[in-house]
Amino acid sequence: MTSNANQSRVFSSKKECNYGENCYRRNPNHFKEFGHRHLEKMLENQFGDDIKLPSSMKAGLDRTVILEQLEILAPIFKEERNKGIPEVKEVAIKPGNKNEGLQTATEDGLTSADEIRSSKADTYVKAKDADNKTLEETQHKKRKNDASSSRLSNPPETSSSEKELGTKFEKKNDSKILEEPEYKKRKGDSSSRTSTSPIKGGGFLKKWEDSLPYNFFLTTIYSSPKTRSEGLSITFRDLLDESLGTIESSLQINFMVELDWVLSNYHRTGNGEKPLLILYGVEDDDLKDKSLLRNNVRAVHVKPPHPFGHHHTKMSLFRYNDGSVRVVVSTANLIESDWMNRTQGIRDVDVFEEVFGLSFCSVWVGPRCPPLPANANSSDGDSVTNFRMDLIRYLSSYRLSCLTDWIGILRKIDFSGVKVCFVSSSPGSHKGPDIKFWGHMKAGHLLRSYAMSELRGETHISPWPLIIQCSSIGSLGADASTWMCGEFRCSLSETAGVSKGPSIIPNLKVPSVKVVYPSLKNVSQSYDDMLGGACLPYSMKTHVKQTWLSGYLHQWRSEERFRSRAMPHIKTYTRWCPGHKLGRIGWFILTSANLSKAAWGSLSKNKSSLYIMSYEAGILFLPHFFLSENEQGNPEDKTFPLSKEDGKHLPPFPMPYDIPLTPYAPGDKVWQVEYLT
Repeated sequence: MTSNANQSRVFSSKKECNYGENCYRRNPNHFKEFGHRHLEKMLENQFGDDIKLPSSMKAGLDRTVILEQLEILAPIFKEERNKGIPEVKEVAIKPGNKNEGLQTATEDGLTSADEIRSSKADTYVKAKDADNKTLEETQHKKRKNDASSSRLSNPPETSSSEKELGTKFEKKNDSKILEEPEYKKRKGDSSSRTSTSPIKGGGFLKKWEDSLPYNFFLTTIYSSPKTRSEGLSITFRDLLDESLGTIESSLQINFMVELDWVLSNYHRTGNGEKPLLILYGVEDDDLKDKSLLRNNVRAVHVKPPHPFGHHHTKMSLFRYNDGSVRVVVSTANLIESDWMNRTQGIRDVDVFEEVFGLSFCSVWVGPRCPPLPANANSSDGDSVTNFRMDLIRYLSSYRLSCLTDWIGILRKIDFSGVKVCFVSSSPGSHKGPDIKFWGHMKAGHLLRSYAMSELRGETHISPWPLIIQCSSIGSLGADASTWMCGEFRCSLSETAGVSKGPSIIPNLKVPSVKVVYPSLKNVSQSYDDMLGGACLPYSMKTHVKQTWLSGYLHQWRSEERFRSRAMPHIKTYTRWCPGHKLGRIGWFILTSANLSKAAWGSLSKNKSSLYIMSYEAGILFLPHFFLSENEQGNPEDKTFPLSKEDGKHLPPFPMPYDIPLTPYAPGDKVWQVEYLT
């Protein structure tokens, strides 16, 4: 078959995808339902396992995206061709037509590039209160609803003043907005696997073993090459790597989910047919459309009862073919931008480039927990941290029948190898004995039982500062003592041997509080310039009601981890002891919970109940569970070292930011999302 434009080609009779060459989808069901002429042309003369792109091809989407699409489409296209399905001829295109390759015959008539026009970018949506809808959610919905234009060759240079957020693309004479592709052109990245077979395991197990005992990772930064070779960097595909085990089924619990991106990763790792249950927070048309879900995929929307609450947990559970289970807790949404950290861009004559600024996230990858023996008691197999019991309590709080099987599985798993504690939040008013199971009261209960008592600073030693690092801040009250330096600090300053309960005892010193949150200067110097602040939804509307917070703020700096210019979508809490070298920390919390009452809970006036609005999940690292009794002789042995010189029994804890902290300088302003508008 020749490539002459005047000759006809034969393709499937499926209705052509409305997005044509701009289609970014990688859902196999989508390719079974809709035709994609530009991809089918590339496949029609390729019969082997290796797929190659024409060297002269000028693609609107990144070449890696097209290769992934071809790998998914190839077996579908081959099956349809072998079945001899009805044929339809492509309309001949006259040479010289500027829209050559875009004009095809469909049941609805001709669709061409002339029928699509683009408008200038709208200004970014105004920020919401951090305790109301987060900008994170707003940005995701805008990306899903806005549409893409084809990228024309040789686009004009764009000035920095044109770098606005949000772009609408409309059909000519039609106000209907098309969907914007999540994948955009990625600079300097044209290589990819070309095999149609699933990607073979990259050996992430070795990296996981090297990260012991903490197994605490940060996602890679595209603009920071050193993070890609760092031993403690991770991608989503690493979690699906076959070296960790052969996945039999999985449970994904998250706030935001991009279905196509998730299914593409599962498919590429050979897990596309495995049962997958998704619990998600942000409403999404793809997840509600059962026609887009394969028979092995089920998606359930979780809506907290309070209007200001969110289903904000980010957690994964994997069950392997030998019956073992692995738990992963992170701060990353199941969306490409949280894991890939590549500035996404679109190109057109009237459109700017580099649309969305991105961030990086943190991930704890738990050990592979084996099944219990058949004759084990129901009480057997929990860790000394009660991880299994707390995890089951959290999953049970959903009251969802779809989780029944998973809860049953977990009851028969040996979690004795887990050394961290599970700290979570579930919406509602928690009273009586239940109050110690949730939010900041759970954290306080664990610290009161196991945290080193020297953190108190009862004598000449100053109490170790409490460091709060987050990516969003809620409404905290008229002054610091209302909540942050009241009940919240009280819980997070608990130590072993002291039972203070929910009120501060005056004769004990309380730690100072330091809040790490990017400044305007931090964001403006980020890889994405001001757009880097799109993941930081603290608003002016909230800040003007709590200007006292400025006295607690510290800069975002992460030179040691090569991430100072990448904005953090992570939430961590710790007690730091200044001292030799970098000092030490008494404990460390990694969680989805930002600094807000909605996430951590707020006590009633008589302190008899804790009211929580959102679902959250995190883990608490306590030195007590990482050391044997013989290794806890001296007070400093009951802490995590931050440098090799201080590490007697444990390696340095991999802090995500630099210690000591850098306070805001005079004149520094906290980042507020209105700076984007």
